[in-house]
Amino acid sequence: MSNTNPLLCFKELPHFADITPENVAEAVDTVLNDAQQRVAAIIADTTAANWERVLQPLEIVYEKISRTWNQVEHMRSVMSSPAWCAAHQENLNKISAYFAHLGQNAALYQKIRELAQGEAFTQLPAVRQKIITDTLRDFELSGVGLSADKKEPFRENSERLAALAAKFEEHLLAATQDFFLLIEEAQELGDMPADLRAIAADAAQQHEQQGYRFTLKPPSYLAFMQYVTNRSQRQKMYYAYVTRASELDAQERDNTPLVSEILQRRQQQAELLGFSSYAEVALQTRMAPSADAVLDFLRDLAERAKPFAEAEIAALKEFAANELALDSLAVWDVAYAAEKLRRARFDFSEADLRPYLREDKILSGLFSCLQQLFGITLRPMPASQVSVWQQDVQLMELCNTDGKVIGAVYLDLYARDNKRSGAWMAEALSRFYRHEGLQLPVAHVVCNFSKPVSGAALLNFDEVVTLFHEFGHAMHHLLTEINEYSASGIAGVEWDAVELPSQWLENFAWEWQVLENMTAHCDSGEPMPKSLFEKAVAARRFHSGLWLMRQLEFALFDMALHDGKSLNGNDIAAILQQVRQYTAVLPAPDYNRFYCGFSHIFAGGYAAGYYSYLWAEVLAADVFMLFKKSDTILNRTLGEQFRQQVLAVGGSRKAMDSFIAMCGREPQVAPLLAHHGLGA
Repeated sequence: MSNTNPLLCFKELPHFADITPENVAEAVDTVLNDAQQRVAAIIADTTAANWERVLQPLEIVYEKISRTWNQVEHMRSVMSSPAWCAAHQENLNKISAYFAHLGQNAALYQKIRELAQGEAFTQLPAVRQKIITDTLRDFELSGVGLSADKKEPFRENSERLAALAAKFEEHLLAATQDFFLLIEEAQELGDMPADLRAIAADAAQQHEQQGYRFTLKPPSYLAFMQYVTNRSQRQKMYYAYVTRASELDAQERDNTPLVSEILQRRQQQAELLGFSSYAEVALQTRMAPSADAVLDFLRDLAERAKPFAEAEIAALKEFAANELALDSLAVWDVAYAAEKLRRARFDFSEADLRPYLREDKILSGLFSCLQQLFGITLRPMPASQVSVWQQDVQLMELCNTDGKVIGAVYLDLYARDNKRSGAWMAEALSRFYRHEGLQLPVAHVVCNFSKPVSGAALLNFDEVVTLFHEFGHAMHHLLTEINEYSASGIAGVEWDAVELPSQWLENFAWEWQVLENMTAHCDSGEPMPKSLFEKAVAARRFHSGLWLMRQLEFALFDMALHDGKSLNGNDIAAILQQVRQYTAVLPAPDYNRFYCGFSHIFAGGYAAGYYSYLWAEVLAADVFMLFKKSDTILNRTLGEQFRQQVLAVGGSRKAMDSFIAMCGREPQVAPLLAHHGLGA
């Protein structure tokens, strides 16, 4: 083993500043060779199977590979380059091949079955029993029980699917980075806030251009669509965004054939396993009992939400015609017209909040909120002690009230070239107890906020909510008290319950008791007036029906792609149009190819699972109602209860059991509808 390869340093925090693409091959080969030796030793052991001789070494295998590969995935996401993409793709094939073969290792599977069927199993703690049961299920879903003639095509499909997902993400990143629009006249920026204008002007100057440069990265794209007065330019920007990585974009990065192949191979995998659809396979590891149950849930929400959405779009059309001289409202006008209508109806614009939402104050306020809910503190580690991939990155230590360190979180908040768009939480290290002692959990919280030209960064309110959302995920990872790798933090949690902590924490950003101490005007330092916040609250549910129908469109489209029936004789664009006949209240143009950028289901973990956002929002709204009904929104007793009953237990028990332990009953949909103002 190399003594200098930073990817092979397992006793410390990752050495991100030292990692290069050239390190990847050696590190991957090393951890895979070690894994093969450990698995061979498990199988060769002829003594009675127990946790220490079977699952404990297997946990070490999983954790070591995951720790190494997580760093590679992370660097490709935040510092992407041709060299990183090549190193990732080459070694992803090795990782995929290893796990495809491991999942079909009949001898190892028999060892675990022997443990599950023996007397020792009943003496194990519940968390270990669940890990064993889940591991057997995962082996079966990996094709361990397939006949010899089916195992090889199943493995080939698994490896190919991993490569396709990586290529999909590369194409999307390239398409997002390559496009820009230059606005030369300042008056075309309309009411755009001064800091957003300054960011766009600075971007132009950095590229030796005159005017204001906008890109397809979310902060820039959203500002453009919301404020730019030139309608033809909005249409041009919209076209570029919804045709990214499609056949209407550059041919070398067209995701259309990748999407088709991904769907075909997923269906083949399902049929090889004896299921009728990929959706059935995916739901084996989720809370929802069946695809029909998911569809019933989504259609019920759609029936409730669509009348509200239709009324909202009718009012927007009337306003656009009467006040903006837009006789025909197009999709590229919606954000622009909606901003004008919000201002007229509520005497409020989202831009009014922005000068008060300084990133430093928002972060300190968020940390204070977490402290009051969970009794924890976050403190920055000195830069000299931290190895990071980019100078803006911070590492925060997480401590209990007694000062004991229980984890850490890296913050990478600003958009930049060669960084994946969006926001996410990812695992750097997981809580895991082995012979050397307890490894503490470490998370990444990554966003794409606009970096300030000077002074503190200013956020819009959606970005504040995003920050709370990702820290909800981080708390799920960091506040676990489970020491087994496969149930620690988010590991082992059903995918449609993973969003519960994140969506629950979002709600606190909308509470004055939380927000009043985390605002300061960028010029005067004065806190946000409560009257302004009350306007924001009044406008909160503005176009809530439209937002919900958009989410339902994504979820229903996802299920239609994976139900095993819709693709027969239909192309993907046709399926999307069928879904939109049910969900759309404003027609989208035929050239819309948003699915070529739908990385959640084609390059992430949400295939046949996008409904999870809405299902988890049901759970989150229901839990949050307990806090709303208490004497204070920052109720320490309820916060501790949520920590112990949901966050601390990780994946050690079923998510429904954790929800019932928190709320005393199964979830109800009424709080979600009330949350969106869509109740009776």
